[in-house]
Amino acid sequence: MNIISRLSEPKPAAAGHTAQVVPCPAGPPVLEARAIRVGLAGRDIIRDVNLSLQPNEILAIIGPSGCGKSTFVSTLNRMIHHTLPTAKVEGEIWLNGGLVFPSSASAADLRCKVAMVFQRPNPFPFSIRMNMEFALKANGDRYRPGYADKIEQALRSVNLWDRLKDRMNDVATRLSGGEQQRLCIARALLSDPDVILFDEPCSALDPVSCTAIETLIQDLKQRCSVIIVTHNLAQARRVSDRCAMFWLRDGSGEVIETGPTDRIMTAPNHEITRAYINGEFC
Repeated sequence: MNIISRLSEPKPAAAGHTAQVVPCPAGPPVLEARAIRVGLAGRDIIRDVNLSLQPNEILAIIGPSGCGKSTFVSTLNRMIHHTLPTAKVEGEIWLNGGLVFPSSASAADLRCKVAMVFQRPNPFPFSIRMNMEFALKANGDRYRPGYADKIEQALRSVNLWDRLKDRMNDVATRLSGGEQQRLCIARALLSDPDVILFDEPCSALDPVSCTAIETLIQDLKQRCSVIIVTHNLAQARRVSDRCAMFWLRDGSGEVIETGPTDRIMTAPNHEITRAYINGEFC
């Protein structure tokens, strides 16, 4: 029997697993998605997604390709309306106790507080300095005399300052892939976000650059909360505090299990999660 056809209901974890269960941080979430549904061309891409993110937490979103992970993340700062302009989005997004979707508030303002780093680095095709100044201006910072210190601080945060301080007028797209991705993270940090969303941030990078990005993501936890979409289970294990497992059921993506990363990776409650973690799908 195909394993997909028989894995549908939660099962207790197999005996013998003794994973440590780490409780989620107490207190109100910094970001909360309630009953999110995204429909396109008469079908649901994702449905009934409920997830929360605690302050200073790293949440990894895992699951097979095509189950709606990136679609869900793009709803959190309303980027979905640019990537899929005809999509119908339902549900609520709350940030620090305030409703940000549906809302008439500026999407640009929301994206300063819920920043996104994409799968492929996307520096603007002009100088490194102008990339960083653009982010400050977009965040409403008009005090140009203070730009230099803020840019230096952001680049130091991603371990790029010593490498780039004498190259600030170089075109950003000429940097290596790993440098471009770290530059994009530094650019996002200039808006002092509460949350940074990473959508497969290492998929186009070499292992050395990937390690640098993972270390950076863990460091970011000290100043904001993080959601990372990843197909790399080892990466999820290394960087995240908690995991959410997405699965495609009846053509729509949904969350089938969430929990501390250690437990999800060693003793998941749902057999689909267990099979996915163990690579048992045929």
